[in-house]
Amino acid sequence: MEFRRLLQAVIAVAVGLTVAGSATAQESDSDGSGAGMAFSFLPRVYTLAPGQGTGHRVLILYAVPGRRLQAGSGHSDEALRARVRLSRIDVPADTVVVTDTLKSMLELGSGREIYAVGFEELALVPGRYDFRLYLGAEDGRIGLEASLPPVTVDDLAEAPLWLSDLVLGRLGSGVAWLRDGELIHINPLNTYRQGSSIEVYYEVVGLAEGTPFETIISLTPVRAYNPVVEESLDPLVSFGYDEVARSRFTPLRRTLSLGDFPPGRYRLAVTARKDSLEVERVASIRVLAP
Repeated sequence: MEFRRLLQAVIAVAVGLTVAGSATAQESDSDGSGAGMAFSFLPRVYTLAPGQGTGHRVLILYAVPGRRLQAGSGHSDEALRARVRLSRIDVPADTVVVTDTLKSMLELGSGREIYAVGFEELALVPGRYDFRLYLGAEDGRIGLEASLPPVTVDDLAEAPLWLSDLVLGRLGSGVAWLRDGELIHINPLNTYRQGSSIEVYYEVVGLAEGTPFETIISLTPVRAYNPVVEESLDPLVSFGYDEVARSRFTPLRRTLSLGDFPPGRYRLAVTARKDSLEVERVASIRVLAP
């Protein structure tokens, strides 16, 4: 079982998924609250196209099991708050604190668990970035700092065809991110009930205004932990869309109904194609029983 978990974690990194950090809690208060409690959080990083006149938009979302923040506070009916510190590691001896604050967190349910969710939005120029994120209880009795997956920001000045990360959400729930005046819903947990729908948001860059191109969205069940085997499975569903570039920057949003898809893990892929040019982004989702 431990080998299987380790293999799953290694493959998750290899295919670009984000894995959760975990650690043992810090020292508890004198009354013993939170002693020995495991604390973990789920980080997800999305790299999108540059905003007008700014650098690339990079979103860093994080989700913490809500009961970990509540435990020992004695106020389960209060809004969940967390200490958030995001640091950029320029070189091993040079750390820049991007933000260090207390935040009121959004509550988001998944299965029987309630998560506290928040996010940071950054504008970054092309390059490679390393970040560390600390999340902890407001009173400091429990917390965790972990390295995030490296963030690579591409130079799109001459890119013939580029596709952003896939931002998945549920209409009317999750984090609401304002992108050029449009609300984008984000579900960092990537879990969805059977019979619900997924909003898939992505951005295509590089094609001249009026250029026709194609996008394909597919959903493939994951029955193995070998990414080669996963990619060889036939998609459960696949949809093709004829698109026209609005400009060099074309934002797109599609809604995918899960219908009666069986509960389990799935690989969601979006492919953008123009003649011989083709790019693909993937994300992993989990379908829960009703």
